[in-house]
Amino acid sequence: FRADYSIESVLLYGSETWTMTKRLTKMVDGCYTRMLRMALDVNQWRDRVSNQELYNGLPKVSSKITQRRLRLAGHAQRHLELTLHKLLLWEPQHGHASRGRPHMTY
Repeated sequence: FRADYSIESVLLYGSETWTMTKRLTKMVDGCYTRMLRMALDVNQWRDRVSNQELYNGLPKVSSKITQRRLRLAGHAQRHLELTLHKLLLWEPQHGHASRGRPHMTY
């Protein structure tokens, strides 16, 4: 039984659709660290285990979220009938609209 797998599955549910900001990245990584400490029964003050020892070579959760988002983007790009496909390839219009009412075109 590996505690980190069960923690990840709960924490990362639906993470493909999250907008990862710096704040959310910090919150998710901190939450994962706290949950991992609870699952492994490691007290930060009593046991004095650093995060490097706790993770033991595991990648950060924020990098896994990035991988999941890229996997979803690749899936959506291959399926042309999905609305998400149009959103992925959307490019903003360059320039800006002229000020005021549109000119008559007839």
